[in-house]
Amino acid sequence: MAIPVSLDEQISSLPQEERFNLRGLIDCSTGHLSERSSKGGVAISALVCLSISFLGSGEYNYVYRLEFNDGTVLAASVSSDSEEVYSPKAKESELATMRFVRESGLYPDISVPQVYAWNTTFTNPVGAPYVLMEFIKGKAFNLAVRDDDEVWLRGLRAAPDSQQVALVKAMARLKASLSNPVPFTEIGSLIVDSSGKFSVGPLMTIAGESLGGPYKSIEDMWRASHEQRLLEGIGDFCARTKANFLPYERFTPHDLMDRYQKLSALIPHFKIPKPYTPLVLHHPDLALRNIFFDEESLLSDDPKNRPEQAWSTVPYDWTCFGDPFKDIDRLDDSLVDVEANRIKCEIRLFYLRGLFGAHYGQQIVKLHQDTDLARATVYLDAKYYLKFHEVMAGGMRSWTGHHHWISETYWRLRMMPPGNSASEDRLVIGPDVYRSTLEHAVADLGLFEDTPEESYYAIYDQPGLTFEFA
Repeated sequence: MAIPVSLDEQISSLPQEERFNLRGLIDCSTGHLSERSSKGGVAISALVCLSISFLGSGEYNYVYRLEFNDGTVLAASVSSDSEEVYSPKAKESELATMRFVRESGLYPDISVPQVYAWNTTFTNPVGAPYVLMEFIKGKAFNLAVRDDDEVWLRGLRAAPDSQQVALVKAMARLKASLSNPVPFTEIGSLIVDSSGKFSVGPLMTIAGESLGGPYKSIEDMWRASHEQRLLEGIGDFCARTKANFLPYERFTPHDLMDRYQKLSALIPHFKIPKPYTPLVLHHPDLALRNIFFDEESLLSDDPKNRPEQAWSTVPYDWTCFGDPFKDIDRLDDSLVDVEANRIKCEIRLFYLRGLFGAHYGQQIVKLHQDTDLARATVYLDAKYYLKFHEVMAGGMRSWTGHHHWISETYWRLRMMPPGNSASEDRLVIGPDVYRSTLEHAVADLGLFEDTPEESYYAIYDQPGLTFEFA
C-alpha cells in the first residue's frame, strides 16, 4: 500500500527557482477556484489541493499540475524571468490572444485552454508572475528520442516515418485554422483596452521585447526596426576593442553603413504583393514542444479531431530544418552510421517541410473555401521574404554575418531591367541552397550565401555585359 506524501514533501522534491513559493501557488490556486465556484453558487468550504507535480519547463516558465479534491485539475505556469527582464505587457497580450481565439468564433477547430486567473507581479504569494489555466491532456512529441542517437535524433526526427507524416499534417491543419483574416488593420500584438474590447497594441516578441508600433504595413515595421537596431548597436560597437570582435565582425564604419543603406534601399523591392497582405494571427513558435497531440486521433482523418495547442509555456525559439551538410565529420571520405542517419533525417525533414506547405494549402481550401493560388503556395513563395526579414530584424550582427547575401541581393536586383525589380504584382524569389554548402570547385551563379572566405567574386552575365564585384 502506497504511503501518502504530504504537500510539503511533494513541493520539496520539485524543480523550481529559489524565489518560488509553491505553497503560495497552492494557496492562490485554491483561493481563485473557491472564488470562481462561489460565484456559480457552489459550496467550496472544503476545497483542498491533493497533489502538485512538475510538468516541465522552458526558457521562461516552470509548469506544475495541481489536483483538487473536487476533481479539478489545473496547469499553473510560473515565470522564471527576473523582475528586470519580465514584461507584464507581453504576458497580458499573450493572454488576450488566447481569449480572442476562444471567444472570437474565428477558430472553431483550435482548442485553447481556458485561463482562470493570473498575476503579473513579483509581490504576490508565489513570488513570481503566474497563470492558472485548464489542464490539457496530450502527448508532446518533442520529448521523443532515438536510442541510436539520443543527443541529436529527437522530436520529429525520432518519430516513426508514418507518424512523422501524421504530425506534419496535424500541424498544417492547425496553422491553416489560424489563417482566418482578423478584423484588425494594423500589425502588432493583441491587447484588451479599457472598454474590454480587443485592439492592437505594440508588437511584442516572445522574449517580452517591444518592437514598437502598431504598424500600418510590414514596410513601416522594417524601417522602424532597422533604424532602431542601428541606434541600439552604435554604442556597443564603438566601445569594443579589436580583441572583442569575432573575425566575421571586423569591419570598418564604411562597411557597416554600406550594408545598412543597401538593406534600406531593398525594402521597396520586398513590398508584399496584395494576395499575401490580409492580416492573420501568427504563432511565433509553432513547434512540437508547444503542441499537445491527441494520440488516438492523430492518425485519424476525422476533421473534428484536432491537436490541442499547449499554451502552458511560452515558446522560446523555432523549429528549423537544418542544412544536412553542416556539422558533419568525414572520416576517410566516408560517413559513419550515425552521420549517415543524420543526413537521411535532414533530407526527410526537407521533404516533410514541402508536405507541410502543400497540406496547408489544401486546408485553406477546406476550411475557408479559399482557392487563391498565392495563399495556397505561401510557404513556397515566402522563403526569400523570411530571409530578408531575418536579416533586417537581426541588427548589426546579422548585417555583418550576412553581408555577402545583402550585397548579392542588392546587385542582382540592381542589374535587372528598369521597372522589373519592384512591383506589387511581382515576387522576389531566391535559392534554397547557398554558396557555403557547395564544393569549392563548383561555380553556380544561382546559389549563394555567406562564405567563410574574406572575399569572393560574383559574376553576372547579361547580354553583352559582364559585371564583377569583390
